[in-house]
Amino acid sequence: MKNYLILFTLVSITFSQQYEDEIILKNRRVINGIIIEQKPNKYIKIKSGEHIYVFKMDEIDIIKKELITEMNVGKYDPYTGEKYKSKTYAEEKIRKNNLEHIKNNHSIGIGISNNKSCNIIQYTYDLKLTKNTAVFCLLGFGNFYGLGLTWQSNYNENGFMIGLSGGADVGSSPFISSAISYQWRLGNSSFYLSLGLLQYYYQKTYYYYHNGKSDSKMEKVIFPIISYDYRF
Repeated sequence: MKNYLILFTLVSITFSQQYEDEIILKNRRVINGIIIEQKPNKYIKIKSGEHIYVFKMDEIDIIKKELITEMNVGKYDPYTGEKYKSKTYAEEKIRKNNLEHIKNNHSIGIGISNNKSCNIIQYTYDLKLTKNTAVFCLLGFGNFYGLGLTWQSNYNENGFMIGLSGGADVGSSPFISSAISYQWRLGNSSFYLSLGLLQYYYQKTYYYYHNGKSDSKMEKVIFPIISYDYRF
């Protein structure tokens, strides 16, 4: 009788345990969630948190099940500041995986203007202020260096971006720019495509040869934004 009781207890524990699907991609990225659809030798669709991802079979290295265990992750969410009691280990892992790209604050971009300033080639570093805003510094070709403020409707995801910046161009003349664009995150990568418009104020110097004098004025020009950037 005692042996049957022990066996019953072990079976109950086994069936009460919860598992989740884990997909490890060939680029070593790990996705945890529930597989909701699959086509043999074609693709797998997995729901992870509030997101749904589709991967081709040739992108996947390993598919396995992982035991969900409980853990206390603290009183406040360090990403959102929201208060909560506890989460499963798997839920916390999924959340961190999905929000990992939000922590990316370095960006290298090329294009016909960029989404934050009027540059052909540009590097920026973001320092987040809130969930949607950040200050940034920039280095580039077109505008040599500067500082700015950016707002994103959905930080480092599909959504609108507004960028304001000022500094000095490659000729050491001052500039001011304001930009609005829509950005698309390309799949599950760290690459983004942005389209929009940029208003650019730059200093133009007029020379009067008859009296040898010169005069500088701020001129305005509008550029399209067609940029491609990588965030890390």
